[in-house]
This record gives sequence, structure tokens and C-alpha cells, in this order.
Amino acid sequence: MRFFSLVLVAMASASSMAQASFDMLLLYDRSNSNSRITRYDPVNNINLGGFDVLGDAAGLLVDQPSGTVYTVSRGFNAYSIQRYSIWTGDLVSEVILPGSYNLTSGFGYTPTLAKGANGEGILTLEYGIQRVNLSTGALIGPVLGWPGTDFRTGEVRGVYLGNGEYGMVGETDGSPWTTDRVMLFTSGNTWRASYTMNTGYQFTFMRDINARGNQILFTVSSQENNQEVFMLTRGTNSFTGQKIAGTDSSNRIFLRTEWGHGNDGYVLSLLPNTGNYFYNRFSTLSGGMGPERAFTGVSAISDSAIFLAPEPGTMTALGLGALAVLRKRRGRKSG
Repeated sequence: MRFFSLVLVAMASASSMAQASFDMLLLYDRSNSNSRITRYDPVNNINLGGFDVLGDAAGLLVDQPSGTVYTVSRGFNAYSIQRYSIWTGDLVSEVILPGSYNLTSGFGYTPTLAKGANGEGILTLEYGIQRVNLSTGALIGPVLGWPGTDFRTGEVRGVYLGNGEYGMVGETDGSPWTTDRVMLFTSGNTWRASYTMNTGYQFTFMRDINARGNQILFTVSSQENNQEVFMLTRGTNSFTGQKIAGTDSSNRIFLRTEWGHGNDGYVLSLLPNTGNYFYNRFSTLSGGMGPERAFTGVSAISDSAIFLAPEPGTMTALGLGALAVLRKRRGRKSG
């Protein structure tokens, strides 16, 4: 019945949005040792169902052309990079990360995963980021980062810019102060630029960074409960930033941020002590915030990614994917 409902939702959405582009949020929902990826339509606030992930996963990476999503997962014996079909939830491939057998040698926790150069992912480690081949699991080049600096505070992922640089959050002084910064490096670990936050607030936490082209969105929460979205721009000889959205709400924590179609952006938030998650759509040009909406059918969001596709193909594919799963289940029962 759940799959049948998903088909109806998909087909109804396809007919109502036939001329519109489609933003699909992928939410990693981890609660009670249950790892699950949920598909979500943020424009219409519709939960489109999801699928289970094998192991304790972290970090979502979308591959647009193939309609798949990658994640790095911690199993009983080793860490692996897993690739799933967005439409059916089928496990397409799995490769082991080198040195991670028996959970020893360099991986004392589950690293997060983010999008890198073509065919590559970015593993966020304790003291920097590591490039990885998504097809083979082979590690590429040196760990990128500044010696003695913690880059993983809050499990903030690394990013890849259109000019070939890599960015990460630097916990430069060992505590959440406003001297923390976003730092850029080449693939050979040469420092290129830094941006120090200019929030004016103490005890500021960077929650997430996300890149598109040569621009970065990142979210900040302060001890004074100010929630902000910054946008950084990498120019030819500059690295600048500005606050583009925010709220002084005392009962929200900005978590993840995603680029949508065109000038759209999304920021995900948490209401502390309740476990309730929300999101706002905003303009990356003016900073205008849309209404806050509550997520339905999710309980513990630890990461997100976004799939951007034109209509009506995306929703048709989603409907066909749900139908394929439904047929597969019926076939098993009749066999």
C-alpha cells in the first residue's frame, strides 16, 4: 500500500507540475540504528518515500546524469562507498575504502562524503579532507588541510569549487569562536585563500558548507541564537562573503543548506529538544526567506543533498521507479 501511494503521489505531482522544474531533497534519516534516505519535494512539501541504506551511513552525494546517490557507510567489517538508485532504492554498487577493514588504520569514525571533481568524492576526516575515486574506492593525493587544525568540528563537509580548489571549515583555535574560517586549498595541498566569519556574535558554530561553481553557501549558529546563511564568492584574485539570510529566532538551529534551481536555496533547521525538523526556501540574490515548513515522515536528519531535474521526466521516472519496485515485490510473492 505504501508503494501504491507513492505511485499516486508521483503521478499527481507530474500532472500538476508538468511545466515546472523540480527540486528533490534527499534526506539522510538516522534514528534507532535505522539508516534511510528519504526523497522530499520541498516546493510542494511532499514526502515522496524512501529506501533503507545498508550500515551506518554518512554524507550524501548526488550524481545527476545517472540518477544515483552515493554515501559512505560503516559496516561490521569495513567502510564502503555505496551507490543507490534514487528511483528504486536498489544498491547499484559498493566498494571498500582502503585501510578500513576491521575498522582500524585511519578510520576511527564514519567520514562524511561530499561531491568532488568528476568521478571523485570528498571524504571529510578529522584534520582535513581526502579525495576518493567513487568507482574503486582508491584514495587520491594527499590529505588536504592545515597542519594542527581541526577541520571536522560539527561534521562539516568539504567542498569542490569550479576553479579546481577545495574548501573546508577550519576550527582554527579549538573552540567555536568567530575567528573560525573557510579555507581553500589546491589538490596538492597548497593554501590559496581564507574567509573569516564576520558575524559579530560569540560562540559561533559553522553547521554546513555547500558549493556550486565558485560560490559557497554556509550556515552559522551563534550562542546568542542568531541563525545565518552566508554566501562566499571566489573571484580571480579575491575570496569575499556576505550574509544573505538569517533570523534571530531563539528556538531554531540552522543545519544544512542546499542550492536549488536558479536563484533558489534551501536551509534546513531543527527545533531543539523536540526532534522536529523544518526548512525555508530563500533567494540567493536578495536573501528573501519563504515561509517555514515542517518536514513530514522524517525523524533524525543528519545530512542532505539535492537532485535538480526538469519536468515532467523526473516525476515520471519516480513513478516508474515505484512501479518497478511494486512489480518486483508482487513477483516475489507470486513466485
